[in-house]
Amino acid sequence: MLFRSYRCYLLLDQPKKAVKVLNAYLKDDPCAIQLLPPNLLNNIAYEMALKHQDLDSALHLVEAAVKEEPLNPSFIDTYAYILYLKGDKEMAQILLNTAIRLLEQNNTPLPSEIKKHQKMFNR
Repeated sequence: MLFRSYRCYLLLDQPKKAVKVLNAYLKDDPCAIQLLPPNLLNNIAYEMALKHQDLDSALHLVEAAVKEEPLNPSFIDTYAYILYLKGDKEMAQILLNTAIRLLEQNNTPLPSEIKKHQKMFNR
């Protein structure tokens, strides 16, 4: 329900309402973040980052996702991207390199988003 409401507001180009829904949910129950699937947390955080909206909340969400799945390259990439947007380019590069290394260890091709972030970070 939360994600549907959040996505609906995003699709209606109302990102402030989307974040308001999310924040209200988490404010009512601060422990609720632990009940949300890490993939959902990461997806919401990434969408917030793409819109450059409420990066502090996005960071909080992705940190919770990474805490649950610390070796998930997608989550680490989102974490890196948000840090990059917040200006912590050094840590962002370290995390992006970690995500790439994890993918390479599993012989997994680099997703297009990670390639895009590589180019962005190396400018």
